[in-house]
Amino acid sequence: YWGGRNKESLALYRPFIPVDQLGGFNIAYSKEGSKMYVQDMIQHDKHIFQSVLSNDGSIMICGSLKMQTGVLEVLKELVHSELNQTLDYYIDNKQILMDCY
Repeated sequence: YWGGRNKESLALYRPFIPVDQLGGFNIAYSKEGSKMYVQDMIQHDKHIFQSVLSNDGSIMICGSLKMQTGVLEVLKELVHSELNQTLDYYIDNKQILMDCY
């Protein structure tokens, strides 16, 4: 899952993304097209995130603090309602990792 303002935002990272992996990206543009945020995609695909966390997988959040706040809000609700757990449980268990600025 990747989010940016527009297609030009992704162009900055394209040299670092293998062409065969680009089709596997779920992309949200906040200022272009259907105007979606990463947290909207997480809410839509919550079953994937539920499965990742319940199977000891990890979610890595990188980007702006504003995005991090929105993503954590969605994940907090998800883990509470679907996994009967707290967000801090997954953070402390190093299943939710963050590098935001």
